[in-house]
Amino acid sequence: MAKRKVVIMGAAGRDFHNFNCLFRGNPEVEVVAVEQRDVPIYREWVGTLEGDVNATISAQVSGYLVSRAYQEGSMVTNGQVLFQIERAPFQATLDKAKAQLTQAQAQKQKYAL
Repeated sequence: MAKRKVVIMGAAGRDFHNFNCLFRGNPEVEVVAVEQRDVPIYREWVGTLEGDVNATISAQVSGYLVSRAYQEGSMVTNGQVLFQIERAPFQATLDKAKAQLTQAQAQKQKYAL
């Protein structure tokens, strides 16, 4: 780390005269001895990080999400359950299909005799 000297100076703006009129007499100031020392230099940047492998997740079916089975940024594997979708609409569709199948089988037996 390179050594640098830092000098801090301050000055009042154009209204220094008006500011000075607020005080009666000399204002009290604190005096500190100047010393030379290393000062760390901090820098900040705005950036975006990306993983080695990024995947886009898209649903094969639609529905309301009940839960998420992973944490953001965690590793996932092929075939791992990531979301749980509300079961009720799918169960209703399955029950309707089973009822139609039962009805069709009954119709078949009725006309088979």
